[in-house]
Amino acid sequence: MVVKKLVSIVFVLFLSMPTVMADSYINNQLDDIYSFYQEHNNAESVEKYVELDKRLRQFMSNLPVGEHGYRIGNDREAWKKEYRHLGLGRDNYMGFFVYNEKFLSLAHKLNPHSKYRAYTLFSQVDYRSGLGVMPNIKMAKQYLKEFPHGPFSPEVMLTIADFNKDLYMVLRDNDRSYKYDCFKPYIQNDKSYDEQKEQVKNIALDFYAKYLQVKPNDIWASKFEKELKDDSITGWSFCAD
Repeated sequence: MVVKKLVSIVFVLFLSMPTVMADSYINNQLDDIYSFYQEHNNAESVEKYVELDKRLRQFMSNLPVGEHGYRIGNDREAWKKEYRHLGLGRDNYMGFFVYNEKFLSLAHKLNPHSKYRAYTLFSQVDYRSGLGVMPNIKMAKQYLKEFPHGPFSPEVMLTIADFNKDLYMVLRDNDRSYKYDCFKPYIQNDKSYDEQKEQVKNIALDFYAKYLQVKPNDIWASKFEKELKDDSITGWSFCAD
């Protein structure tokens, strides 16, 4: 079973309160963010876009967490079509609430070398939603080179770990499906698969360890690290459907 994780970025929301209360919370928070968006809608500004992105990420992180998946559909009271202007929607596969990093992308496009580059550069790194979609590993390495302790350095470390974990599975299984096509540019013709798979496995484990030092409560990263160590890993992060 393909595992969909943090995507665009995919944020899985959970329901730990009655639906009416949860819907009310979502509406109140998002209406405030949408009001800020409308107030500044006619003025393009890197600072404004970065602030909108921060507010949306804070909203996501503050949502209640429980054991049941909280899904937003068009028939839900909490969902308003205006929220699409904020880069919000539903994941195409499972219906999970998603934020597509719209404002970081807009900010970086407006000025890729602004004083907020530590934020905006992340928009060039990570794409997790969609069949055949891959992260930009070159930009991931560039991000950590420029901002080893940047605001998104943990997420970039996880991206590199997940990417190498997926590449390891392609090499281990001698996969010749569409997944091979995704990872083919990263497979070296002058080295054996055995040599390469050990190399990328070690890279993945190294970055999982670094990431988990900062984010020790990430259950999925811990699970992937453990399964990669004992070679029982089957969960995909990129390219897979």
